[in-house]
Amino acid sequence: MALRRNTTLRKLDISNNNLSYDGAVDISECLTVHCTLVELNISSCNIICKGAVAIFKSMHSNTSIQVLSVLNNHLSTSAITIREFLKVNKSLLHLDISANNITCEGTKTIIEGLKTNKTLTELHMSSNHIANKGAKAIAIALDFNTVLLKLDISDNKITDEGVTAIGNNLKTNPTLLEFDISMNNITDEGAKVFAEIIQMNKTLQSLVISFNSNNGKFASYTVSDRVYKSFEQPRLSEGEIRIVEAMLVNTSLLSLKVCFCFSYTTFAFNLALVDAMYHNNTLTRLTLSLHDSDLLRMKRNAILDINKKRKELGLNCLHMIAGCPHQRDFTEDIDIHNFLI
Repeated sequence: MALRRNTTLRKLDISNNNLSYDGAVDISECLTVHCTLVELNISSCNIICKGAVAIFKSMHSNTSIQVLSVLNNHLSTSAITIREFLKVNKSLLHLDISANNITCEGTKTIIEGLKTNKTLTELHMSSNHIANKGAKAIAIALDFNTVLLKLDISDNKITDEGVTAIGNNLKTNPTLLEFDISMNNITDEGAKVFAEIIQMNKTLQSLVISFNSNNGKFASYTVSDRVYKSFEQPRLSEGEIRIVEAMLVNTSLLSLKVCFCFSYTTFAFNLALVDAMYHNNTLTRLTLSLHDSDLLRMKRNAILDINKKRKELGLNCLHMIAGCPHQRDFTEDIDIHNFLI
């Protein structure tokens, strides 16, 4: 391959190509001699497990690659290879092994390597069916790992049991800055764990808990008339109330994403979070989910006032903004993202 002779290339993206096993072997041979490549993306290349073995073994001695993406490559039986790689590699900072059907047993194996790894700062393991057993293994590894800054375990069939295990670590974890556990099966009981993390953790800057389920009991929650235009106060689940109350005292989070989670009717929860922003002096991005009609029930001046006070409120709407004249005014001052369903 020409890559063997190249001495200047620093980034190579050959994703979405049918490299298969033979192509993976060619790449692995290049990695043993190529010392300038920093980023390699071979996602969705059908390298399968044998190809992954070749790639990760070549990375044992590679000292240049800092970013490696191998998502969606059918690596379900490559866990031992990835574990051994994590134990010895000294240069990789970012690893994406999402969508490889690694499962809980594979996760338990891989995470053993994370315990002793001293360089990896970003790990993506979404869509791998790791479930609660995998989440518990990750929780244990976080007790040992002191360098990981960003962790994504979204879409992994994790329930309240799994998030409780991780939450016990994250309450006092001094290292992790960004955590994504969205698109799982976490209910109102898990929401209470999130509230404890928000209240107790002093370093976490970004938390994504969107698209989780709800089974909680609802109670009234008082929201100020700064943001509400109805005589009827909203009703929140116990977990949601605890999250809102935790946001009143949190001093580290910069970004919180809570789209379509816990309540089937999201307006009350979002309304309470907006009201909490009057008291929170740290958060700079709050991403919510609102129906078009919900915007009419919130006081426009109050939201714009929050924005003027250094807040950036992201409103993820269920419908196209372009077709809603009353929303077009908001786009002048607030970052509104389209969200189509």
